[in-house]
Amino acid sequence: MKQHRIGVTATKLAFALVATSGYGLNQIAAISTVKSDGSTAINLVAFKTRLQNQTKSTLSKSEHDGLVYMREEEKLAFDVYNIFSTKCGPKPFGNISRAEQSHMDSVKVLLNRFEIADPMASSKAGKFTNQNLQKLYDRFIKSGQESRIEALKIGATIEDLDLFDLDRWMKTTNNEDIKLVYGYLAKGSRNHLRAFVFNLRRSGTTYKPQYISQEAFQKIVDAPTERATQTE
Repeated sequence: MKQHRIGVTATKLAFALVATSGYGLNQIAAISTVKSDGSTAINLVAFKTRLQNQTKSTLSKSEHDGLVYMREEEKLAFDVYNIFSTKCGPKPFGNISRAEQSHMDSVKVLLNRFEIADPMASSKAGKFTNQNLQKLYDRFIKSGQESRIEALKIGATIEDLDLFDLDRWMKTTNNEDIKLVYGYLAKGSRNHLRAFVFNLRRSGTTYKPQYISQEAFQKIVDAPTERATQTE
């Protein structure tokens, strides 16, 4: 008879993050929280406490720039999905937009930690300090308004871009806390990409990656949703 093994909270994610963040399994589990769908998110209270109890490092310019950029890139996703949720319905846009709020909050913890000015401090929905992100937002909204299919394609494009940028910024840092947050964001983006591709396939449409490689894309969409616990 096959034995079933139940993973402890956040173990599956933890193994993936240990290699990049320097956190041990127990440390990651201690700052993780399991959501109702079985996925994980950073427990922001526990994460803030951990940061307060350790010596603050000095960031390089690329580390600084990466946090500022990702704060607004997660906002781009949040703002776009909120609009599409109203036009196309809450599934999957509304569910994913709530996750993007958690992503923005996670990056904000690090901005506060390193005393970095928040680029979103005075920005309204659909407005961005970074002009490249502003142009992307304007283009995405225009294209996604055409139909539900186009909106789903834009969703896949945003997650595709997010994964590309997270990988790019991850390579510029050795900071364990930044890598931990980027790792959580990447996990969320992989799950969101799967959701958009699944909905496109149900509609008889495919998505071709524009930023990450075809190989990386295929590996992601062929894999199951990443959750905190699993039975094998």
